[in-house]
Amino acid sequence: MSSIRTEERTCSICKTSNQFKVLRAASSHEIDLDTRPYGNLRPTIDTWIQSCPVCGYCAPDISIELDQANPIITQATYLEQLQNNNYPELANHFLCWAIIQEEIEHYVEAGWGSIHAAWVCDDVEREDSAKACRLLTLQRFQKARNKKLPFAQEKNAEELILADLYRRTRQFKLTKDICLQVINQNPDTRLKQIAEFQIVLAASFNDECHKWVGG
Repeated sequence: MSSIRTEERTCSICKTSNQFKVLRAASSHEIDLDTRPYGNLRPTIDTWIQSCPVCGYCAPDISIELDQANPIITQATYLEQLQNNNYPELANHFLCWAIIQEEIEHYVEAGWGSIHAAWVCDDVEREDSAKACRLLTLQRFQKARNKKLPFAQEKNAEELILADLYRRTRQFKLTKDICLQVINQNPDTRLKQIAEFQIVLAASFNDECHKWVGG
């Protein structure tokens, strides 16, 4: 069971205080192919990001100071994203956080911020917006890989996350190619099964969300 409280947070940039929902406890033992959790953690996504209603600073916890954020949140790109009607408000908050992280070359955090935005879009069936978020995620995770910054702990897990991003953006050949690379590396049984499942989905041009139900 999830535990959510309303707590006061003081924005580290403009120093105004507001109430936010804060996740204190939740658990999940099942995930989508792109790692989105099931169970009571899934609907708590609106507690994963905060947005200051005064200055527009978006972060998982706006009370934690990030020196580099101050000039970024006044840039046109950031302000346009904050009010972008092509995305749900919550998705904009995640995407603004991702902009900050990309600006300071924290590409892993930027990638996860944009994939969280995609999940928000999924929930309200904004398919084009979700696809745009996933394309951003691919760009940011590739930047992370170029700098040898891991965005997954398990060997071959990064490739399988990318595979799902390719499939969800209808890049089916890339999905198949990267999954075959994983299989050729003789991964553990679970990862091999996921790679094989992705290949089956790609072969049928399936770009929908799928839960991993294997071992």
